[in-house]
Amino acid sequence: MAKPKGALVDGAAERERAGETLRRSQERYRTMADALPVLVWQSGTDKLCTYFNRGWLEFTGRTMEQELGNGWVEGIHPDDLRRCLDTYNSAFDRREPFVVEYRLRHRSGEYRWILDRGAPQFSSDGTFLGYIGGAVDTHDRKQAEQALRESEQQVRHALEFNQAVMANMAEGFYTLDSRGLVTYMNPAAERLFGWRSAELLGRKMHDMTHYQHPDGSPFPADECAGLQVLQNGKVLSDYEEVFIRKDGTFFPVVSSFSPIKSEGVIVGLVVVFRDMTAEKRAEEALHRSREELRALAARLQAAREEERTQLARDIHDELSGTLTALKMDLSLLPDRVAKDHSLFLEKLSSMSGLVDRTLDRVHTIVTELRPAVLDKFGLVAAIEWQTGEFQDRSGIACQTHLPTEEIPLEPERSTAVFRILQEALTNVARHANASKVVVDLRSEAGSLILEVRDNGKGIDENAIYAHNSMGMLSMRERALSFGGKTEVTRLPEGGTLVSVRIPQNNMSPLK
Repeated sequence: MAKPKGALVDGAAERERAGETLRRSQERYRTMADALPVLVWQSGTDKLCTYFNRGWLEFTGRTMEQELGNGWVEGIHPDDLRRCLDTYNSAFDRREPFVVEYRLRHRSGEYRWILDRGAPQFSSDGTFLGYIGGAVDTHDRKQAEQALRESEQQVRHALEFNQAVMANMAEGFYTLDSRGLVTYMNPAAERLFGWRSAELLGRKMHDMTHYQHPDGSPFPADECAGLQVLQNGKVLSDYEEVFIRKDGTFFPVVSSFSPIKSEGVIVGLVVVFRDMTAEKRAEEALHRSREELRALAARLQAAREEERTQLARDIHDELSGTLTALKMDLSLLPDRVAKDHSLFLEKLSSMSGLVDRTLDRVHTIVTELRPAVLDKFGLVAAIEWQTGEFQDRSGIACQTHLPTEEIPLEPERSTAVFRILQEALTNVARHANASKVVVDLRSEAGSLILEVRDNGKGIDENAIYAHNSMGMLSMRERALSFGGKTEVTRLPEGGTLVSVRIPQNNMSPLK
């Protein structure tokens, strides 16, 4: 049965109005979509995209025609393409929402990360219409997250490295907060103190390891170097002090203190310290060894002087006496020999001259071995005699400034000063190329001071402490054996000064 003509017209008009309504609805939707700060897309039931909003097109720099269908896939990063399509197709087939993050090529040519969310669309009667989705640019966030992960990894590596360093340090290391409470202690510090880290955490370090002097007297906290650094904020390095172990024994350390600051405020302290027990023992052993060497040198010197004295006495008493007797016998012979024996008399005269020369030589040797004037008249007279002898032999003018009265000294001390003078004058004659020497002897503040100054070319600086300079070593050791010292200086105006200072009577020679 045919429908009335009016009914057909009404139906067509209704469909036209519905279509117009749909077109207007779609226009409003797309206008709204274009205004959104989101990359909006739409696909049909065949999975092909049917729409992209202005934001999408501006992001990719492509036209609608280029993006429709599967054209948009061309912008996906090759490394993300398979994962992205698998997610889309799998969700599409199950009609489920999905979320996928991938890189999409920007109009600048750069691939940027986007987070894409899609959801199925259904009509009012439940008919599946396709998918609609929106994506946001997450590239900056993604890079920030990556930078954060890398930073966190670097921090972890740095912490692991620092922990490894702390664990393997030979030096003790600990940190305090602003109140002086322990916040960290490395294994070396645990070993040196005898405390476990857990036993000291949160406790005052000074009260546990620094509360007493080695003599048993209290060590006030306000005198503690580390706590002072906590107050003044000044770095303190190579500070020698004494710490206390858990068992109450003391051990010497050298410490360095560095304040920890946050925005200019002192919030803690870093302390690094090294056990100096072995070094101190080595220093003491070295000191003992040096003292033993000095004692040995003094004994050798004393033995040498005794030997010289005995040799001089033997030569004088025996050889000189014998030669004198021979001289007397020879002097009597001429009276017993006939006057016509002139040749015999000539021989006797020659023999007498030889004896005279031998006696003079014996006298010289005895004097050089042990000047009699030193034993008979003392040091001042001996120096006056020695400088006169030096001037006669060397031709170098010798001026003296000596006390008017003899200085009372025991023989060993006088001998040491006299031998130093002899060595100094010998060096002048051999090396100085000088024309004048001034010798000054005086007593000052309980010490005997001898100065030998020449106007020569001046000593080479390298020769002053040369290990192979036996003369220099001898002068130093002689003075050291009495607690004194010998200094050799190159003078600015030219020449050399040998200065000797020996206590007059405060100590005995090392034996």
